[in-house]
Amino acid sequence: MGRVDSGLPPKTGSSVKMDKNYADHWRRYKRLRMIFFLILLGFPAWFFAAKTIAETFAPPGLADRILFVSSVVWLAVLVIASVQFSSWRCPSCGESGVGFKHDDAYP
Repeated sequence: MGRVDSGLPPKTGSSVKMDKNYADHWRRYKRLRMIFFLILLGFPAWFFAAKTIAETFAPPGLADRILFVSSVVWLAVLVIASVQFSSWRCPSCGESGVGFKHDDAYP
């Protein structure tokens, strides 16, 4: 069986290209973490904006449905972001979802 290239740097003797790739992996982790927490903590603002828009522009009976749909959309976006964040693979060990296990590993 041939060696499968995972795109992760080797444990020893990495080149400059691999070092850049390693740093890119950690930048992606930081970006995914930031996006996840912004979506998670942004629900009150999302809900307030949806409520304001629904009450201002929608007919009275439709405002509740708009709020429900906007909450479902927010939840779907949160699920997508959490799956991406939790499936991120550590460039050091290759395990997924290890950002909280060894945060000291990233630059």
